[in-house]
Amino acid sequence: MKWLSEVTSEDYEHARNYLALKLDSATADKAVTMFGPAPLVNLRANDILRACGYPALGKKDPGVKKLLKHDGPVSPALITSFVYGADIAEGYHRISASYIEDPASEIPCKIIYLPDVHP
Repeated sequence: MKWLSEVTSEDYEHARNYLALKLDSATADKAVTMFGPAPLVNLRANDILRACGYPALGKKDPGVKKLLKHDGPVSPALITSFVYGADIAEGYHRISASYIEDPASEIPCKIIYLPDVHP
């Protein structure tokens, strides 16, 4: 997969919508604000999925299927880390598609740590 060098504004909004389902609205807003200045780091797809407790979505998943055919660059993933685990705030389909291509593929991510949050 080809990756953009920055997260799109749309993906920040998607992350906020997802986090608002798991956290209170103010904490979700705070988390998305924290993503902005966070540096991009590269993590292996299999490590992200394992740390977050998610299986890779399969090739038949509509979002993954679309990404596997997509030629253009895609946005980096957004990961939240908590005291008791981690979660993919945005980018699950992209991580899964990369995992299908190569489980050890490097995914550009922004990670934030929310030590006082227990989703």
